[in-house]
Amino acid sequence: PEVASHSAQYAFNTKEVNKRIIYIKGLEDKNIVDATLFFHEDCYYLFFGEKENSHTVLKLWLSSSPFGIFKPHPMSPIAFSPSDARMGGKLLNLSLGRIIRFGQNNSGEYGESLSVMQILKLSQTKYEEKQIGNIRIDNFKGPHTIDFNKDLSKILIDYYSDKFSLL
Repeated sequence: PEVASHSAQYAFNTKEVNKRIIYIKGLEDKNIVDATLFFHEDCYYLFFGEKENSHTVLKLWLSSSPFGIFKPHPMSPIAFSPSDARMGGKLLNLSLGRIIRFGQNNSGEYGESLSVMQILKLSQTKYEEKQIGNIRIDNFKGPHTIDFNKDLSKILIDYYSDKFSLL
């Protein structure tokens, strides 16, 4: 769950009655935003922003296990821009080793659109990406997050419009 406003990031098993909380080791003292875990070449990578600057700075940490101790990637932070630093959904691992990262474009207003970033290098010592496109919806703000099912036959996006309502 998104808990940056009041806690360090944690996970729990939704099937457990008592929902035992498991904090991310190495990040117990940080309030992180839009944490996104990605497994690649025997390593777990955690992409996230910190509460105070999540719209402009993207961090990358790594661990040998999702329950191991996470440490900063040597090239972290990996993005410094309101146009793509905040995560906009899980990473997409396409055929031929092509990895896509979605970043929220908050350079104008919150959730303006998504920047589509191709990760060119991802290893325990290297990180490189480039923007290859963007996704926007005409006459709306957004999307600012995107998700896919396993076989990519369904896509979930969110969007909004600025309208006043008494409700």
